[in-house]
Amino acid sequence: MIISMLSLVVFGVVNAMLSTTLSATGNDWLDNIYGIIVRLNEFSYFPFLIWINFPVIGYVLATLHKNASNKKHLKFVLLFYAIVLIITCSVYMKHAGMINSVEFAAVDTEGAYYAMSIPNILYSFGIVILDIAICSLFLLIKPLDVIHKILFFLSKNIAKIYVLHWLYIGLTTHIIETFTSIYENMLFSLFILILTGLSAYYYDCIKKRCILFFINTFS
Repeated sequence: MIISMLSLVVFGVVNAMLSTTLSATGNDWLDNIYGIIVRLNEFSYFPFLIWINFPVIGYVLATLHKNASNKKHLKFVLLFYAIVLIITCSVYMKHAGMINSVEFAAVDTEGAYYAMSIPNILYSFGIVILDIAICSLFLLIKPLDVIHKILFFLSKNIAKIYVLHWLYIGLTTHIIETFTSIYENMLFSLFILILTGLSAYYYDCIKKRCILFFINTFS
């Protein structure tokens, strides 16, 4: 069954609205389970109705790319909309007092863990689209062979990188909680990205050597 992109977008919007408007039950035991589904302050940990939007936007972007007759033009269009979205959300969050709060990072002021609000989601969408557009445009520049190889490696090893990424975030949670500025978050995110990529690369090297060692030893 083919799901239309419009249906997915509506699905994501409804989920986000539900997750930010539904209330706690008042029972701590139930709310710890309920908080996995919707945004419930200190009871929330990656609420499903919020985070399902990221696979949705990924599917939508992939479908747009697959069906685009002029993929180069699509990348520039995405780049434009990403910049507009980021600026709009940044202005709103700055006005609402959210841009410099810890809420934008891992833990909000009420203890929720990655229980993103709708402006957070839209801002993150902008960052994701911007990243995709920039990486795609880099691939159009032939002399940048090293960057092509890095992007290919990151894409090919995405599952491994994902696990390492959250391992490092878990180990550095106490550091992240001290950040009060979005710029600190961005710099630290860049550091984690580089560290994760290098770790994945050296993990691959060690893994290959171990496999060769066992093959040579026991063959």
